[in-house]
Amino acid sequence: MFLKNAAEKAIYKICKNFKPSNKNLKYLITDTNGKILKNSYDLKILLNKVDWKKI
Repeated sequence: MFLKNAAEKAIYKICKNFKPSNKNLKYLITDTNGKILKNSYDLKILLNKVDWKKI
């Protein structure tokens, strides 16, 4: 989770889906509203694929 301040909610969450309907939906990065920003089948690839400065 990425926080702006300690008193605020998380900006982004990295979630693991244990029973994905699609192979590519195993790991997700979501925002505070639950909107999926990025997804991948491998966590390492997901973290490398994301440009954290643009998000």
